[in-house]
Amino acid sequence: MMRGRAEDGRQSILKARGIDGNESYFSREYEALRGRVDATAESLSAWQSTKSLLGTCINDPPTRKMLLFVMIVQTFFIMSGGNSITYYAPTILESIGLNSNQVLLFSAVYGMIKVASVLFYAFYLTDRFGRHPLLIIGSSMNTGCLLYLAVYLGVADISGSTSPSPAAWIAIVAICIFAIGYGFGWAPVFSLTASEICPTSTRGTVVTIAFIYQNLLNFAITRGFPSMTVDMHAWGPFAPFTAFAGCATVWVFFAFPACKGRSMASAGALFSLPWYKIGFVKPPTAEGQAAERHVDLEKASSSEHEEHVVGEGHK
Repeated sequence: MMRGRAEDGRQSILKARGIDGNESYFSREYEALRGRVDATAESLSAWQSTKSLLGTCINDPPTRKMLLFVMIVQTFFIMSGGNSITYYAPTILESIGLNSNQVLLFSAVYGMIKVASVLFYAFYLTDRFGRHPLLIIGSSMNTGCLLYLAVYLGVADISGSTSPSPAAWIAIVAICIFAIGYGFGWAPVFSLTASEICPTSTRGTVVTIAFIYQNLLNFAITRGFPSMTVDMHAWGPFAPFTAFAGCATVWVFFAFPACKGRSMASAGALFSLPWYKIGFVKPPTAEGQAAERHVDLEKASSSEHEEHVVGEGHK
């Protein structure tokens, strides 16, 4: 079980005891054993935890799909262009046709809109609607805005203009709308997904791997952004950003789980399904949430009872 072969460990225990696994006491004992294994896994070194996770991914398809899911989330977070637009907002606004004062003003406006959108998402929207529908809406907004920016920067000629054209102002509005969509979508989701779906035993390792990958990808894209604007004109970076944002929207619709009102155990169980069915599993009703809490309380009660019995036996 320490090597990620939980089912093999369970079968070995059943074989050694000569039982079929239907007994209630065995289920409680097995869950307690899994809990101790998970607690031990958290105390392993980073390298040991990584090896343990990779071993689990090889032998356990749901864990493998869970890790792949988290990596895909990080990829779409970076490749939707939010960080690159934030870093190079002055350059982008200048390429649209704004003067230096306007560039400073709208760079600040873009940042304020982005922060306000994330706060509105965190304190109001997510508890009422859940991440799944908000991510679809935000990613769709990003796709539309990026598509307009790519087309505008590809056909616009600002060399002889002294002030922004109406199309340029629409491009500026598109950047502001992009900030709203990003604040409702990929900006908060990338860092919260792993903590919502990963079990305690693998969460720390998965988050570490995902964030290392994300920062390396972010470094590569942001370093390549200026070169792309030179080699492919100003629209160059926005073409792949649009393509990735469009693919991300479709992927979220099919493969992103609705975690609102769902326990961590039931969220992880979704990855036993085919990836294209995960997004269609409805979140539990109020009755279902109450039933899950009742099961969790029963598990906690049985665990406390076993600890009490063991303690009495040692006296």
